[in-house]
Amino acid sequence: MSGQDGYTAAEALAALAILGLAMGGLTTSLGLIAKGQLKARERVEQSMLQRSIDQRLERLLAREAPFRSDQVAHLVGDERGLEVDCGGAQRCAVRIEDERLVVRDRDGQETSLKLPEGETPKFRYLGSYQSSDVWPPAPMPPPAPAWQSLDGVAILGQADAKEKTLALAKVWRQQRADCEYDVVIQDCRGAP
Repeated sequence: MSGQDGYTAAEALAALAILGLAMGGLTTSLGLIAKGQLKARERVEQSMLQRSIDQRLERLLAREAPFRSDQVAHLVGDERGLEVDCGGAQRCAVRIEDERLVVRDRDGQETSLKLPEGETPKFRYLGSYQSSDVWPPAPMPPPAPAWQSLDGVAILGQADAKEKTLALAKVWRQQRADCEYDVVIQDCRGAP
């Protein structure tokens, strides 16, 4: 039997052990890659969701801007939502309901956007001088100006005692389109 070619049982077992280790390592690395891809996809979906909320809020606010704190009926908001006079049959509104953002446009049609899970969302109104949980905010004591403009609306989420921004809609227009700005009075002539 010394003239026969082949492998001994020990050599075959060693080769199988090496193949088993290689397969185990390959399986583990593929599992880690799959987890990484899943996390990346979740981040991309979250980013797309946040951007869609930002755009929806910005479009609603851009049509009706500017907003001033001395125009009480134009935009009214609290931690759970806001309403804005948009010239339709009913006021446009944005409100938080069961981890969803519900937006009502000037035609009365409502659309719903999913907010991130595990967060306790609320609105925050960013004025030109201070931020507030309500709009219009309480007047500031003199010598502060009698009014402030709304610079943006944020939706904040709170989880584990930490606040983070879920969405931010900036209000770009600070004066009416027909504004004749007067430097002395620091306002449009004939304002508001």
